[in-house]
Parts: sequence; structure tokens; C-alpha cells
Amino acid sequence: MHQMPSSKCDEINCSWKQLERIIVHMDRAKYTIDIAIYVMDSSAIGSVLRRATERGVRVRLICFKNYQTLKTKYGDCISLRRLKPVIKQPREMTMHHKFCIIDGYIAKRSIFVEKTSALTVCMTGSMNWISLPRSCDDFLITSAPKIAKRLELEFERIWKLCKD
Repeated sequence: MHQMPSSKCDEINCSWKQLERIIVHMDRAKYTIDIAIYVMDSSAIGSVLRRATERGVRVRLICFKNYQTLKTKYGDCISLRRLKPVIKQPREMTMHHKFCIIDGYIAKRSIFVEKTSALTVCMTGSMNWISLPRSCDDFLITSAPKIAKRLELEFERIWKLCKD
């Protein structure tokens, strides 16, 4: 695996290519970006989220790790919530999701009265959105309504569990 995003790579599962795909889709967002992520420290993704809010996109992010860092860097432009571990016997449960919904079906219906032409895009997989990816991960981008609605419901469920 190469170590720099500028390196040329023809691997289909290249983590740098996956990060680039995330950025391309977020740059196309018209209304909403909802993210549930275990850990995120990619400044490139942070920049695209800032650009999205500057053009009026509602951005919400739920994370488990590095909440304070994200709050310090992006708290002025995106809504952030942290889900703390839920204590269950005999072990802690951790929010380990890694997904994003752009211009979701449910969000468009609840926020906008008029019909929109924005395409709903969902991204999910095992990949953490970090600056130096170092593991083998899977990543899926889809517009399938059943998947999108399921992820939206999960996002809303977790969003309600979190405190500001």
C-alpha cells in the first residue's frame, strides 16, 4: 500500500481512492450530509464538510472517538454529537458505525415540501475515515432506497440517543 494520496495506484480497494470518492460525493450534496463514524481525522473530509455548510448543506456528524478534536476544528460549521459507551453486562458496547447518507430520502421528505431532484447516496463499510489509512477495508457506495432508508433510520435513532 502506498503512503501518500498523490501516489498513483490502480488497486480497486485503495483507501486513498475511497477517500477521494467520499469527497466527490460530499461535494455534490445539495441538502444534507449525515455521518455516523467511529473515528475521523481526515482533514480533506473536514474541508469538504466545511465547504458543504458554506453552500447551505445541513451537516450532522456522530462520532465515538476524537470528538473533542472534531468539535475544536469543525464545531463552528457542523452539528456534532458523541455517543458514549453504553454499559451492558458483561462488556461495553461501542458505536462502531462508518456510514454517511447524502441528501437522504427521509431527510428530503421532512425538510423540503417541494420535490427535489437530489440523488440520495449512501456510503458504508469497514473503513475509518482517517488521514493515513493502514488497513484492508471494504467500502460501498449505493443509492438503493432500502439501504438508504435503513441507514437513515439508524442515524436518527443514534442522533436521539446522543447529548449535545
